Amino acid sequence: SGWVPIEAAPSDSATVGRLVLLVGNPFGAKRHPAPLLTVGMYSRLHAVDDEKAFRGNFQTDAGMTDGNVGGALVDVRGRVLGLATLWDPAATGRNSGIGFGIPWARVLAALPDLQAGRSVKFGSGFLGVTWSQVDGAGGVRIDSIQPGTPAEKAGLKVGDVVVGIDDRPVTRLFQAQEGIRTREVGDKVKVVVLRGETTRLELVVELGKR
Repeated sequence: SGWVPIEAAPSDSATVGRLVLLVGNPFGAKRHPAPLLTVGMYSRLHAVDDEKAFRGNFQTDAGMTDGNVGGALVDVRGRVLGLATLWDPAATGRNSGIGFGIPWARVLAALPDLQAGRSVKFGSGFLGVTWSQVDGAGGVRIDSIQPGTPAEKAGLKVGDVVVGIDDRPVTRLFQAQEGIRTREVGDKVKVVVLRGETTRLELVVELGKR
């Protein structure tokens, strides 16, 4: 077969200031004797609870284009650090000088779901509300509820402030959105809300189909 499994880099290779090499194959399925290689620095690891789309990924200035995204980001010994990914190329361009890598540990953790044909990030569960960020970090207010939706059936009310989903605290809008978006139709989700000034409720919602 000619293929040799790549070795994972040790954790101390994924540190700010280390060299990062990106190996790509801009010729598609056709194997080429001289793959595209770009070099940059490991500049930052974004927190997993960051509000931005690149949360949990590391940042590098190794050149990324349509031709090498998806390729292996490796250290100077050829050990894999992660997989290259672009973030919002419509806004940032395809050669902005900033690219992101999905850490290898996250890729390994996602493999069972990917092999089973399941989305790692997004499900199709539906709640049936519109909501908005409360000033500061006070949770997420429900602004409207569609009639006949899982939210209404579970007893959620307009004005409720969501402060938790499935035992995870909710202080920002994106946390509430992802608490639902990552679940599937039929999943039962515990939603913790504050109603008025003194009442705290835990409601179980069975997500429906959008």
